Amino acid sequence: TPQAYRTEHPDWLLDYPGASILNPGKPEVRNRITDIVSEIVRNYDVDGIVFDDYFYMEGTTDAMDQDLFEANNPDNLERGDWRRQNVNKMVKQVYDMIQNTKPYVKFGISPAGVWTTNASIARKYGLTPTPASGEYAYNGIYCDPVAWIQEKTIDYISPQIYWTIGSSNDYSKIAPWWSDVARRYGRHFYSSHTASGLSSAYAPSRTQGVNNNSVDYTADDEVFELNGETVSASALSQIERQSARMVHAPAATAAFAMESTSHHFPPAWLGSTTTGRWLSFLTTGID
Repeated sequence: TPQAYRTEHPDWLLDYPGASILNPGKPEVRNRITDIVSEIVRNYDVDGIVFDDYFYMEGTTDAMDQDLFEANNPDNLERGDWRRQNVNKMVKQVYDMIQNTKPYVKFGISPAGVWTTNASIARKYGLTPTPASGEYAYNGIYCDPVAWIQEKTIDYISPQIYWTIGSSNDYSKIAPWWSDVARRYGRHFYSSHTASGLSSAYAPSRTQGVNNNSVDYTADDEVFELNGETVSASALSQIERQSARMVHAPAATAAFAMESTSHHFPPAWLGSTTTGRWLSFLTTGID
């Protein structure tokens, strides 16, 4: 539990106003994270593991890890590069463990939708910057997803591209950028979306399919089981109906072209319009 870490390993923690995290600069922390994922992979029949986008938090001051930076920086890196290296080491350690345990289990991360808008950083990788405005991932939380893609320490990347088409951070520009990066290094790209705050006016439609193969989930005569109760589709918003379908149907694992395994199943449509048992899987990046 969080309290147990504070009691037993207070030196593992980085404390921020209102929050604490495990310090990725400590080898013991990286080992603990790997052990936790290993327990899941070994003991449960999971198809994949996904990490959210938090590594360091914004507002990490020099004083918070000064002693560790001085004592555990054999490559004499600048502080930002050292923090990103710490995260990269953790990612690689988890990936290697999964490969040695159940290589058919896929490992990916869902980072912020903007990698960097700094041209000099992008040039180090032979890339253009993410076509967007604003960023916090690379220098704010020391997250370098392109490094994981390039080093092949993840199977897939699922950036949180939560903006609309035509906005200042244009989905129709950002999604192809990530797809191209993933394809360049032979990784998969799955665009992460959010239903938070959406109305049916912003639900996926066939006209948006040109960007991500979304489909129109319109079926007002359907009946769903939601929270243990039978609910008429007409009483739900389109977003709620889509969510009900997603949890009602069994999931299929995406087909991964870059490795050959016998454990996964191809994406498929399941069931009928009378039960709401439908499934879609959205993929781009690997042909």
